[in-house]
Amino acid sequence: MKSILVANADEALAIDLRNYLNPSEYEVHWAKDGQEALQRFSKLHPQLLVLDLFLGKVHGYALLRHFGSKKRRKRPMAIIVVTGKAFPQDQRMARELGAERFFLKPPPIDQLCQEVQALLAE
Repeated sequence: MKSILVANADEALAIDLRNYLNPSEYEVHWAKDGQEALQRFSKLHPQLLVLDLFLGKVHGYALLRHFGSKKRRKRPMAIIVVTGKAFPQDQRMARELGAERFFLKPPPIDQLCQEVQALLAE
């Protein structure tokens, strides 16, 4: 089973992913802020992180720096950024820090799920 961690202040995105993805193939977990994301990551070791850049307690860019470095990863993890910040420099910085995909909020759930499935199939 593939493990997905959604780090987003709004649980709705995690619920949407749970509803759209096959529960026998994907396990979706939710963290409401950056600190909780760090704690859950150390316990779950997810294969994919869906990350908002604007999180409480630990900022999304700090999490990207932490998780995005392939040298720190014990096993590969894909990162999708989902954020309300639409400036080109944010997208560029997110990709430089390790994000494979970048979506503006609210993401089309069908497209997000297609990207999740594609990244986890690699």
